[in-house]
Amino acid sequence: MSRHGGFYGVWGVHFDPLRGRGLGAPFLVKAFDDPSFIIPRNPLIVEISVSQNSLVVPLQQVSGGIWMLDNVDR
Repeated sequence: MSRHGGFYGVWGVHFDPLRGRGLGAPFLVKAFDDPSFIIPRNPLIVEISVSQNSLVVPLQQVSGGIWMLDNVDR
């Protein structure tokens, strides 16, 4: 995971199993840049599960609202 542009995304790097190290530059796997569903801002509580053809990450739904109160002085 890397935080770029204010949101976390999942990045990958190709791996050489014979040499035991990464190959080439990191690449973006999935950007979670929609403010309504984000990877939680505290990366210490985030666990990612990876299999051969799937990726599971926890997402946090964030919403907000603006409230206006009329006649609060009555």
